[in-house]
Amino acid sequence: MIHSCVLDKIQKRCGYDNGLCISSNVVSYSHNHVAVDVCDHDGQPKWRAVGIYGWAETANKHKTWALMNQLKNACSLPFVIFGDFNEITSLAEKEGGAIRSERQMDSFRKAIDDCCLRDLGYKGSIFTWTCVRERLDRFFADDGWCNIYPFYEVIHFPIYKSDHALICLNVNTTN
Repeated sequence: MIHSCVLDKIQKRCGYDNGLCISSNVVSYSHNHVAVDVCDHDGQPKWRAVGIYGWAETANKHKTWALMNQLKNACSLPFVIFGDFNEITSLAEKEGGAIRSERQMDSFRKAIDDCCLRDLGYKGSIFTWTCVRERLDRFFADDGWCNIYPFYEVIHFPIYKSDHALICLNVNTTN
């Protein structure tokens, strides 16, 4: 368990005065994901957060969708999943480069639907990379999680020293 007191010290050392540190338990991890249960003050799991890195190779993208399904189906808690999915959901999320396969995007959208997830949207720049720009980084959540945090906001920051933009989920408790 990563206790919030430890995270508070790290937060202060890094100069993040307006953050919130909460305790969490690592549930599972692999080269492509880490799943944690976010706990209440009594150490009871409240919801699950999953960070994911999707397979980049076209022939392996089905592994990302299978991993999403496996992680979501194994969880009875409200659920949020985020990270680099290495896929777009529509051609509107892409500028430049080769045309994406409609079949590949259909597979991604089906995986999202099968998991009963919704895209949490974005504010700011949505694109990853510089020459070919694609929306690869995002947050999805189920209805249970969205009911807990109805005033959430996803912010995509400008790209800095990377080919990906930092994404941040703000879980405002008021409108």
